[in-house]
Amino acid sequence: MTSKIYRTGQGKMIDMGALILQNEKVRAVGNMGVNARGDLIDDSGTVIDPKGNQVQKQFERQTKPVQAINVPQFKQPAPAPAPAPAVEIDPNELAALKALDAEFSEDIDVRVAPSPVASDPIVDSTTGIASAMKKAVKSKTDNL
Repeated sequence: MTSKIYRTGQGKMIDMGALILQNEKVRAVGNMGVNARGDLIDDSGTVIDPKGNQVQKQFERQTKPVQAINVPQFKQPAPAPAPAPAVEIDPNELAALKALDAEFSEDIDVRVAPSPVASDPIVDSTTGIASAMKKAVKSKTDNL
């Protein structure tokens, strides 16, 4: 006999341990497909997988050594490729390239940027923001 004896609100004594043992093979309420003990059962109520086997499988799954579990291995990065060998240029080709460079550099004109135009036709308008800006700049330069 178990020590799970309780007194109800009406004063009756209920032995919960005996009640549990009496109904442990009865299908549990819900959609999990188990009995009161936790055994997996089919639609007719026959035990498919007892709770003891389920607990043992879970224990084995948790206590496997780390090497036995499929742990992805990280690949080592590939070594850097060797630098390309230095290209040697024939002295005759080098002289020809220098001559071409000198020839092209003589053709380049160095031009000076033109000075800004004193009167801009857009700014010469008599109304609008352009004229207001022109007046503001003119008054600042007059005060200096």
